[in-house]
Amino acid sequence: MRFPTYPLILGLPVLLAASTPNRTYRGEAYDLESRQLSYVEIQEERGVRDRPLELHTLYLNPRGQSIVERNLDFSRSATRPDYALRDLRNGYEEGAAIHGDSVRIFFRASGKSPLREKRIRIPEPFVIDGGFNGFLKENWDKLVQGRRMRFYFVAPSRLDYYAFSVRGVSNPSSVKETEQTFAIEPDNAFIRIFVKPILVTYDPSSRRMLRYQGISNISDAYGKSFKVRLIYPEAGP
Repeated sequence: MRFPTYPLILGLPVLLAASTPNRTYRGEAYDLESRQLSYVEIQEERGVRDRPLELHTLYLNPRGQSIVERNLDFSRSATRPDYALRDLRNGYEEGAAIHGDSVRIFFRASGKSPLREKRIRIPEPFVIDGGFNGFLKENWDKLVQGRRMRFYFVAPSRLDYYAFSVRGVSNPSSVKETEQTFAIEPDNAFIRIFVKPILVTYDPSSRRMLRYQGISNISDAYGKSFKVRLIYPEAGP
């Protein structure tokens, strides 16, 4: 999933982890307008106890063909994983990794394009890709009590970072009163007027993701980011 980075957006999930067998989650992403299946994601978590360790995600098109692969290494941080994504259709790549007090970010527009990279320093607090899931969980109590929190999101394809804010909200579309939804949106109040927030819904008891609604971290065959309602039938990361 992708956060708006104006014009970009990125995004999604962390790990659970336990010295038990790997856990696998299936997510189904439906187009917000047509409600047709856009893609399926298969997430495999690997970890030790409650310490996030690794997440591998394979994205499949509706025909079951692999289209994108993503790896997140949470062994050093639950919110700032080493991150790499590759589009299997055209060779597009992007990623990020912490190096001392800076972040190395990179991307390649296609398999035939040169690699572009940059090292940048980012204000605190900041997250990388699926580390936003860990950020929400780490700040759960503050958010459900109504506090709005700012964070910075790394945008490899822009070789930059952008400010977002998150807050707990009541979601009218929620089918259960016990569900907890968070709204993620640009920190800039003027931009918020024109952009719909990303909505992420959890089961409060397990704090595992149930749904994600907004712009995706992967694109269609024409390079346009999907806008989806992503559902985890049996709970997600």
